[in-house]
Amino acid sequence: MDKPQTWYLQHNPEVPRGVILVGDVRRLDLFAENLKNPRFSVGSHGMTLLTGQYKGIPLGVLAHGMGAPAAAVAIEELHTLGAEVVIRAGTTMTIACPLGSLVLAEGGVRLEGTSIAYLPIEFPAIPDYQLLTAFASGLSSRGVPYRVGLIASMDGLHPNRLREGKLDVMLLRKAGVVGLDMETAAVYAVCRYLQLKAVSLCLATVKFDSFEVLGKKERRALEKLLVEATLEGVREFFEKYPAIG
Repeated sequence: MDKPQTWYLQHNPEVPRGVILVGDVRRLDLFAENLKNPRFSVGSHGMTLLTGQYKGIPLGVLAHGMGAPAAAVAIEELHTLGAEVVIRAGTTMTIACPLGSLVLAEGGVRLEGTSIAYLPIEFPAIPDYQLLTAFASGLSSRGVPYRVGLIASMDGLHPNRLREGKLDVMLLRKAGVVGLDMETAAVYAVCRYLQLKAVSLCLATVKFDSFEVLGKKERRALEKLLVEATLEGVREFFEKYPAIG
């Protein structure tokens, strides 16, 4: 039987069962520093896959670019190639937590236009429960501060939509939304449709009111924390649920 073919991950005939999604290709270097036998493979449209092992666990880290459509394409390709567990390690604009916080998304608000191609809007965008609890347990046991809440995902540049009054930030806060991004809700909905397990852990890099951003040195240090927390969350899940992972 021929191996499954994909359009964009053309040079990757198979992937590990667990794959981490990142938007920024530069974040791959931080993951590579923590993996044994790291290998890079560049596909079409700049999609870049890093593979290796973390404490004996085979893992992939895929940089897919920005936005929900790119994330959905990446998930479709990974599903075709055998992935079963998908983790978003990204960034978010904070509306209800300090700059530099880690946000574990207990759900996504579907304000983007991609997830509707997979599931009607009535379906919630939620993570896999066991994966979410494994990440929460891993973060707590290591004393890593984090927030649990909703992330609202949308298309378009957040500052523009905020300035134009297209978002009711007060309502979002009241409903438990902690941050804004472009991918989390779509990742949850697409993975739910494809019957993949998913969770999203994001670093708050921008404040919604002042549009203040993390400094380069501080951001780099916190991105390292995001990477380490993500890897430990994956390890926690695979060890806690070996039959699933």
